[in-house]
Amino acid sequence: MTLRFLIEDAFDLPAFQVSMPDSIGYHHFDIAATSGAPVSRADMRAMLKSLLVERFHLATHWETRTDSSYRLEVLPSGVRMTPLDNGYAMPNSPLNTGRGVMQLNGPMSMRQLAERLAPFTGKPVIDATNLDGFFKVMLNFTPDNPAVESDGSAPLLPKAVQEQLGLRLVVSKEPIKVLVVDHVDDQPTPN
Repeated sequence: MTLRFLIEDAFDLPAFQVSMPDSIGYHHFDIAATSGAPVSRADMRAMLKSLLVERFHLATHWETRTDSSYRLEVLPSGVRMTPLDNGYAMPNSPLNTGRGVMQLNGPMSMRQLAERLAPFTGKPVIDATNLDGFFKVMLNFTPDNPAVESDGSAPLLPKAVQEQLGLRLVVSKEPIKVLVVDHVDDQPTPN
């Protein structure tokens, strides 16, 4: 796993809420650790934070930054997704189905959906749906990217979100709480 992923996972944050130097964040590490007994996801995150502080000398602080973003909102006509009893802890990555069409498929929360959409918008996507729980998400769209050849079989992302999910992406400027990495070693201390 990358150091960036480990920090995002330890603090339960999407990528846009973590500010750190690119030169460090993409080093890969294998972590082999056990808890000795079953623990909750929150406890596992706390242990990962301790590991990052002890072994990588992680030092952070929080800042609030106002940034251009998208708000994911429910259309007045309502959602076009089926509510589910449960979902995945982490959503699957988007799937390229060929012909330049991307697909998001599976049970996920609206926060998870917002995180999956952000790389395709080029901006943070904030879940402003006020929808709790998990939903069956099936979204086929063509990325708005001139480098991607498409056969035009799927609409661009904003239209696809409206037509297929009953949601919309609204451009906004939002105060975003950001975890700033002040220091992190690029190699862990030995055991």
